[in-house]
Amino acid sequence: MILLETGKSRTSLIIDPTNGGNIARFISGVNNLSYSSRKKVNLRTRRFQVDGECHVVLFSSRKILKGEGLYYDYNAGIAKNTPKQGVDNGFYDTSHFT
Repeated sequence: MILLETGKSRTSLIIDPTNGGNIARFISGVNNLSYSSRKKVNLRTRRFQVDGECHVVLFSSRKILKGEGLYYDYNAGIAKNTPKQGVDNGFYDTSHFT
């Protein structure tokens, strides 16, 4: 899944399960234009460079209760933009997420 492609591994965000699955398959995105949807977010990420490759690490942003889904805002910080503005700037359109 290409979340952000800049042409540089240092700034791109691409999830590639080609060689094996990872926790990303359990994560649901949220519609960051909806306040009630944004309240569900319980994951954050940080990117690190390791041996010249970008690695994304997931962190919980609050206590996650047993049985609760994992929710992530793929476009954290751009909620004030319209979906078209986000897409035009290389961000993933989450307007159809719940």
